Amino acid sequence: MRAKKNNLIPWQVDSQEEFRKSVEKIANIIKGSESFVIAVHERPDPDAIGSALAISYGLSSLGKNALVLSVDGVPDTCEYLPGADKIVKGVGDSRFDVGIVCDAGNLGRIGGAAAAFENVKNIVIIDHHPGEVNGNDSRKAFLLVVPQAAATAEIVAYLLKDQMQVEITRDIARQLMAAIVGDTGALRFANVTSVTLETAAMLTSLGASPAEAASEIYENRSIANVKLLGAALTAISSDLGGKLVWSRITLQDFERCGGTDSDTDSIVNQLVAVKGAQVAVLFREIEKNKVRVSLRSKGSAEVNGIAAKFGGGGHAAAAGCTIEAPLPEAEMLLLSEVRAWMES
Repeated sequence: MRAKKNNLIPWQVDSQEEFRKSVEKIANIIKGSESFVIAVHERPDPDAIGSALAISYGLSSLGKNALVLSVDGVPDTCEYLPGADKIVKGVGDSRFDVGIVCDAGNLGRIGGAAAAFENVKNIVIIDHHPGEVNGNDSRKAFLLVVPQAAATAEIVAYLLKDQMQVEITRDIARQLMAAIVGDTGALRFANVTSVTLETAAMLTSLGASPAEAASEIYENRSIANVKLLGAALTAISSDLGGKLVWSRITLQDFERCGGTDSDTDSIVNQLVAVKGAQVAVLFREIEKNKVRVSLRSKGSAEVNGIAAKFGGGGHAAAAGCTIEAPLPEAEMLLLSEVRAWMES
């Protein structure tokens, strides 16, 4: 039995009237369409994968055709989720009525998956990252963006359950639980709100297990991940009286440990756990002149502004960017910005 539509908006949005109009428009687009491609950002995390899978399962329950697209595949932490084995890396010449961007604010964040959106009738963006919407893409998209949400999964749960009266099955609940646990550090991060906890409680009542999600995401490390963690901890440095902590993983480290950048997930969280650290930075040398950077913060420090200066983005407490430069230069450039910002 489907739930009745809930007109209550759980977040403190700028304009409830505009928000309701956006949600209603997106719901009508979905109801009036038959085929969907749901794309996630490059190097997807549990929030991207879990939310996209939940949308696809919800649409399928309404008799729609939905396909989840991830150009970088599925991370190990999400392989246990229902439907993960059905996610594709490309769609060929397939055409869709609607393209949904999940957990990213613009088509630039989904990499090669953007090609699947060239002939769609409508584009919908569902996201919780501030400051990323639309990017350089000139095509009009219908937005459901809530920066106040701890995870995109909160928004997806609201859209499916409260606005489209989709039955949240155990499979969908598990998908959304993984997404929430992944983006909140197992409900430990400062982004957790009463809405997050209420959503998690609802999902638990429907058969999802936060313990299962936490175990799969945080206690299921590959040997390469553990070795790379060791390399990062060995190379750790600090400044500003221990308030700034950083480390690096070099090309040689990747080769020696038998790992790739996908094996570095969560390592930066170990750096910010250092006593007294307010900001932590992890530099990963992906190519000779290409460095990926992850930033984390505690307390009131907001690192997404630093990431934005280098073409990246993210949340106040968790952000990232890519710097096209040799590793020593990338470290110098970014750490100079961080120091200047922290000392101001």
